[in-house]
Amino acid sequence: MDVKKLTKMMEADRIQTTQWVAQEILHRFGGSLSSIRGRAETLKGQLDHHHRDNAQGILDQIESLEKLISGLKYLVHPTAQGNPKRVRLHQMIEDIILFLQFRLSSAKINVMNLVPEDLEIDASEVPLKQVVMPLFFNAIEALEISKKEEKALIVHFQKTGKNQILSIEDTGEGIRPELQASLFKPFFTTKPGHVGLSLIICQKICQEQGWELQIKSDQEHGTRVELLSPG
Repeated sequence: MDVKKLTKMMEADRIQTTQWVAQEILHRFGGSLSSIRGRAETLKGQLDHHHRDNAQGILDQIESLEKLISGLKYLVHPTAQGNPKRVRLHQMIEDIILFLQFRLSSAKINVMNLVPEDLEIDASEVPLKQVVMPLFFNAIEALEISKKEEKALIVHFQKTGKNQILSIEDTGEGIRPELQASLFKPFFTTKPGHVGLSLIICQKICQEQGWELQIKSDQEHGTRVELLSPG
């Protein structure tokens, strides 16, 4: 069997297994958090100043679990497919940059949108944004903790053969080689407070749309994520 086909089958099986686990967690615990949160908030209001921090600690942990549940719901329920249409890719990227402008400015990140202004592609815009936005967040977070003087986020577009490739590149510290094989594993994360689902959700959306996600990273140049689609 072709190695590439085998790899795709293994990825699909891993996502299906994750979805099954997510379904079980949602079934058993999804409805309980709001009740626990309500009781913890009531308890916090009843305690004196010296003991409120303990109640707040419970609320903080509940918030982390709510983020996890939110990510699991996204995995379990089908993604909105949207109808393919002509998408003005440069403008879509500009809209995302505008939405994230405060955070980009705060971290002194230089953003370069090198997608041609007149470029239009055939794509479902909603799923495309659902993939691109988390990739922007990942790049920004990598640059926020980078010790390098140059902090740049660069968006490219190119056509090669039968594929069109949208690339989101950051000049951060890169991903250590020993961690790269785990990037698409459920719940794998190196970031405190994160649940490690964003990339596998992006991968699931890409599979639904017939796209492919590739990550290339080294500690000298940073990380480049490529979204490949037929074009």
